[in-house]
Amino acid sequence: MSMSQLNWKRAMNSENKCVVGGVDPSRTRVLKPAFMLLFVAMLFGGHATREASAQAYANDVKVLKKLSFKNEPIDLVSIEADGAKIYDGQSFNRSGDWLSGLSFTFKNASGKPIVYVAIVLLFPETEGHQPQVVHFLEYGINPLAQQKAKESGFDLVTEETPKLLHPGDSDIITLTPKSYTHLKQFLQARRPLSELKQAKFQIMVVCFQDGTSWSPGS
Repeated sequence: MSMSQLNWKRAMNSENKCVVGGVDPSRTRVLKPAFMLLFVAMLFGGHATREASAQAYANDVKVLKKLSFKNEPIDLVSIEADGAKIYDGQSFNRSGDWLSGLSFTFKNASGKPIVYVAIVLLFPETEGHQPQVVHFLEYGINPLAQQKAKESGFDLVTEETPKLLHPGDSDIITLTPKSYTHLKQFLQARRPLSELKQAKFQIMVVCFQDGTSWSPGS
């Protein structure tokens, strides 16, 4: 027997399996399906992760839009939430408490001093068998409510302080932490705020020092 034949015979294992390059071909056939399963799992796992991330990002895209009316006596200067600017009608990325710290900076665009402003937030996604949820932000003390309370023999109790905003001056209406907590609790019965993607707002009423007032359509 030649040396090459002897080396070939030694290369055979006890089960008469040929070892090529130090690797048993039968083992190679066993490893291949396992490797393919791992590859497929990584491929589709990565795809699922990307889809979940994309869905999470889509859920965090929010929009706050102003409903406008003719002859509004105040001009919207800016909107902020958590110290970051929000632009009317433009989407922004925010999760969870996306209206926390909401504030509206506005300017008196009328020719008369303003004593009261009410802005209403509307949540159209909460509308169904019941009307949509709305929430009021107030600036100053409402003289109309004061008058109605007096006529009914009641004293109007409010946490607001008297305001006087002269023509051309600016000020801020803020969604206070206490008011924000009440809003979230009310929304929870319909749909959590974190799941909502949009909110709208409008100027509801403006009262002047001379006793006159403005509301949409007036």
